[in-house]
Amino acid sequence: MVALSIVVSVTGLILNFPNFEQVRSVMIQANIIHAIAAILVIAAALGHIYMGTIGVEGAYGSMRNGYVDEAWAKEHHQLWYEDVKSGKVKAGKATGTPQSAQVQH
Repeated sequence: MVALSIVVSVTGLILNFPNFEQVRSVMIQANIIHAIAAILVIAAALGHIYMGTIGVEGAYGSMRNGYVDEAWAKEHHQLWYEDVKSGKVKAGKATGTPQSAQVQH
């Protein structure tokens, strides 16, 4: 993503400033590379949004609440889960309580 974003930025600058003595063929190549890189960045961003919302069960809830249950952590982040369980990494404490644990009055 970073490399593609840099490509989009550089080719965009080439296209925005044609008065820096570029020949027509450079402008045409920059236009093609810019379009392809931009399409790939957009596709990757949409894929990332999909995976973070409805593509992986529990991902959106964990971002919204700041909590994950043990089963989800073990399934999706095995190494982190093992480090927390062994005490190698201190388990973080979020402020508040998850919405699923709040009592409705």
